[in-house]
Amino acid sequence: MVHQLNTKPHFNIFQKNFIKKQDTKINIVVLYLKSGNQKLWEMKNKKKRQQKILLVDDEPNILIALTFLFEKEGYLVENAVDGKDAIEKTLVFLPDVIVLDVMMPHLNGFEVAKQIRQIPSMDNTPIFFLSAKGSYDDKMKGYESGGEYYITKPFDNDHLLRLVNELVIV
Repeated sequence: MVHQLNTKPHFNIFQKNFIKKQDTKINIVVLYLKSGNQKLWEMKNKKKRQQKILLVDDEPNILIALTFLFEKEGYLVENAVDGKDAIEKTLVFLPDVIVLDVMMPHLNGFEVAKQIRQIPSMDNTPIFFLSAKGSYDDKMKGYESGGEYYITKPFDNDHLLRLVNELVIV
């Protein structure tokens, strides 16, 4: 749908909004010269749908801090407190990215990642391990179980955010 926004003495301004694939909203504003209908200027503003992130950790303070960090960045955040909860919330929430602790009750992060990789709609979802376990063997287990990144605690918030944004936002 095209809307004429206003008319200046020598210009016509039109705005067009439409939804494109994957819930991307595109807003186009075009400035035309009245005489000859010559296009002078065009602005396109794309807004992707809000990206969803599942944060999984049994430590409440980490969940609180990460929730604040990612919500401030514009993500829709869901939290899980253990491995079993992570699987259940993955099936319902269908996150675009998962940040996953390794040492948790019920199922550890490696087991959770393996199970998530078995879900057809989640087989390509980026998984970030965030763990106090930083040995070479632990990192290799993380990559072998389906993780894209393995970040050791304590971690830098800006670094984690940058890595997630690079993988999720195209």
